[in-house]
Amino acid sequence: MTKLVYFMKKIVFLATFINIFALQAQLSFEPHPTTINGNATDVELTEELDIRNSGATSITAKAYRTTLSAPTSSSNYMCIFDVCLLPTVDASPSATLAANAVNGSMSVHYKPQGNNGQAQVKYKVEEVNNTTNFCETTITYNTADVVGNPLSINNPTVIASQVIHNQDELILIIAQPTNEFSVTVYDISGTKITTISTQQNNMNRIPLANLASGMYFAVLQDDKGTIYKPVTFVK
Repeated sequence: MTKLVYFMKKIVFLATFINIFALQAQLSFEPHPTTINGNATDVELTEELDIRNSGATSITAKAYRTTLSAPTSSSNYMCIFDVCLLPTVDASPSATLAANAVNGSMSVHYKPQGNNGQAQVKYKVEEVNNTTNFCETTITYNTADVVGNPLSINNPTVIASQVIHNQDELILIIAQPTNEFSVTVYDISGTKITTISTQQNNMNRIPLANLASGMYFAVLQDDKGTIYKPVTFVK
């Protein structure tokens, strides 16, 4: 009788262990970027998300999307299980995820619609019959046009041979006529204000009339991608 009780206890323990293991999350996203950078003028920012079902059996799952923050008039949507959902639809139809396999049908999409700023969207894939089996990730879409602190540019080379500044315009004369340059103006926070293409060795006029009072940086970049020491000016 004692051996039978001991044997039954072992069976109960084993069954409990198996149940606990079965309840552990077997869904996961494969490694992917959690920040996607772009420009406000981009039509769309896109990333593919691969879903792994590491379980020994196939399951039925659904995907969910939650917009945590986003600039006004921007939009986002997701495609999964061969269906692209409208931006107003936050949950997908259910579909089967094969056992011990990766499903590559999911992609996420963000349309900045000309908006500078950041959007954060959370994505979740969950087993329909077991809500403890899920995976989720939050992706930040960045279209803030921020270069960081322009003073951190460590190239000491100065290529603007003359700088003339008044309240209405900044005039730069480029000292290296063999290269093509662009000039980008940033405010003190590192946010891009405007970009112009330069005329080699001629006066390059940057209008300032619409700028608010404050400190600005004119960052010069040549056609090879080299960024030169910024020109600092105050409006």
